Amino acid sequence: MILFLIGMSNVGKSYWSRKLETEQGFHSVCCDDLIAEELSELLPGVDVRDMNAFAAWMGMPFEFGYQEREAAYVSAEQAALKHILDQIVDEDIVIDTTGSVVYLPDRQLRRLKEISTVVYLATSEEKIAQMTEAFFSTPKPLVWGQVFSLRSGENNEQALRRCYPELLRFRQDRYEALADVTIGYEKSHDPACTSESFLYDVLQHQRSNTSR
Repeated sequence: MILFLIGMSNVGKSYWSRKLETEQGFHSVCCDDLIAEELSELLPGVDVRDMNAFAAWMGMPFEFGYQEREAAYVSAEQAALKHILDQIVDEDIVIDTTGSVVYLPDRQLRRLKEISTVVYLATSEEKIAQMTEAFFSTPKPLVWGQVFSLRSGENNEQALRRCYPELLRFRQDRYEALADVTIGYEKSHDPACTSESFLYDVLQHQRSNTSR
């Protein structure tokens, strides 16, 4: 079984990836690690594993050179996913993707769906509100795509506060469209939810597809 876990940053993808590895014998692959390897070659002066240093390098979408840095990051993520897709063998594997996986080329995402079950770990509205405040208190490196814009009369922070919720909604829509299985926030964050229960939801999807 090959599982790709998708969803917002800090929604629990790494947690479930490790849990499936330790409790169910899956081989866990972390996209962040592979992206860091790719970027380390391009940015020898930046510690890409240090979130603060990486965020300072990436910058904000209104800053000079941001589009080029964003493109470099997406290119590194594309290379990381290509490596994963090319190396996959017939065994139980769980891939912990980044929040920005939905910005990758459609051909890669189609191949991802062809060879795996895509599991979307959904985010609650309360968590969305927490993420918004957290972003403005401690900015993280972020792919904005085409969402950010600066309207007449707005300063940069006002534009960010208007556009950030739009960015999250855009990503939610893309995750939902990409997913084969959606696991709600309440279930994925329930301490009583076991790895067996998690896999049960996935297997139910596979059985329903097989019976069609």
